[in-house]
Amino acid sequence: MENLRQIIYSNTNIEGSLIDKIIECIELILTKYPTAYNNLYKNLKNITIRYTDEFDNKRLSGINVDSSYNTLENLLIVNENFMNGPQYKHLLIHELLHVASYNDENLGFENLKAKQGMSFNEGMTEYLTQTILNDYSFGMHLYLKDINNINMLETIIPTEKLSEFYFTVGLKGIFMYLDNVEDIVKLVISSDKEHIERIKTKNFNISNMDDCIKVFMSILSKKNYQSEEEVIYTIITLNRFIFLQYETNIIPPSVKPYWNDCINTMMNNYIMDRNR
Repeated sequence: MENLRQIIYSNTNIEGSLIDKIIECIELILTKYPTAYNNLYKNLKNITIRYTDEFDNKRLSGINVDSSYNTLENLLIVNENFMNGPQYKHLLIHELLHVASYNDENLGFENLKAKQGMSFNEGMTEYLTQTILNDYSFGMHLYLKDINNINMLETIIPTEKLSEFYFTVGLKGIFMYLDNVEDIVKLVISSDKEHIERIKTKNFNISNMDDCIKVFMSILSKKNYQSEEEVIYTIITLNRFIFLQYETNIIPPSVKPYWNDCINTMMNNYIMDRNR
């Protein structure tokens, strides 16, 4: 951490009034996720961190955020009023996690060349922010559905693996971990489509959500379950995921047949595997 302090103090492109807060938030990140160190060390050397100006605020208000990290310019901008408020750590940690997960090819789970993985990336960034602060009551609410995607993804890939991939190889790690690449590609595409429209238009498109939910259920149907408890836990998690994403307490008719098939396949596959 001492090396990072020296880099931050010697970087004249970092707003002076933010330095202590930046160091505080980086310490919190590294305490929970030491893997974040390498990218932080590389990117903090020549990063510019400043307050937003009037032009920035108008641009960011269009996507309902108060901060941004630009990988092309290695530029992090934050709203001064927000940074002087009680929740500054949440915003700053979120953006510093972007810095800590940028490695030229990837920004966390976003493949910068293919421009894919945006939903997983923002969902994981906000998920990690809340985990670091142990505070789930406040955050970037426009990413709630993306966080739900990550919570669902955790039933397929262990949490520690997801965080490792986020700070290192990005989406490639998810593809390498799972065999059904075709489904993962569909999941990334469908979740991004839903994410982009939600962020740009601030509207909920049920068709986009249907596509994403269906792919998740396809993946769960093909998973090998080791116990009845695991099957039950996955079903409960899937139902909760659907209720949260559609903001309802029933399985929507648009996905109900797929839900039925998914549950039946999961149970039947487990019973057959157990009897072998």
